[in-house]
Amino acid sequence: MLGSKGEPILPEGIPARFRNMCGAIVKDKLPTWITTRNWKNVPTTMKDVLWATLKEKFTFPEGHEDSARKFAEDLLWRCFRNLRSTLNTEYVKKGKNARDDISRIPPEVWEEFKNTSEARALSEENTMKAMKAAENPYHLSVGGREEEGQRIAGLSNLFEGLDKRSRNWVLAQIPVFTPNGKVTFKHPTTTEIYERLKEFAELKKEGLSKPNRERDQLTAAIGTTEHSGHVQGMSSTLPWGKAFQNDQGSYRKRDR
Repeated sequence: MLGSKGEPILPEGIPARFRNMCGAIVKDKLPTWITTRNWKNVPTTMKDVLWATLKEKFTFPEGHEDSARKFAEDLLWRCFRNLRSTLNTEYVKKGKNARDDISRIPPEVWEEFKNTSEARALSEENTMKAMKAAENPYHLSVGGREEEGQRIAGLSNLFEGLDKRSRNWVLAQIPVFTPNGKVTFKHPTTTEIYERLKEFAELKKEGLSKPNRERDQLTAAIGTTEHSGHVQGMSSTLPWGKAFQNDQGSYRKRDR
């Protein structure tokens, strides 16, 4: 017997049995798809196979197959998401090989999943370190010690030479730390801008470049003129004089 959403409710014990079967089918049929994060990217033909396998195990009332399949696919998706989460937390993060327990996972698929998960975890961990270090860059407080630990670990000093506005902008782009300590971003253009920021920071360090008001480090790196009233890396409502306090003297006051 099915409920209003197509879920099995009778006989007694069928809901748990149905959930367990969905989990087993996902584990058996989808090992080659574990690198796929979006359920929508799993082909319809594969979902047809999952549904056909379920129908071999359970008999659904006539006239209710559509609602039953809709409920089943939602449950299969949740089981697939749980499988990927388990692989990451119980195997990747613990340095275990999931193929020892799930032999259907192809070696190359496991390597891809493992490396992607490790890179994501490394990125999240070091982005948090960078954010904490940016809060107090002049003292070895908790954030400062973590930034120092980042240097010791051989990772790039993400903010070296960058002013506050540039640091805010870089953090907003969600930097990714590679295993060899380099910094990259999702979009190649963002990486190019970050590299130019580093170049301008080096020029400033050598005394060859001096930022001036809105024509500062970030604007020069992006290569665009700041729109009136909008300061990238700061609040969109922050006045120019407040955003660039070191240059307040160069802003002319006007009597209304």
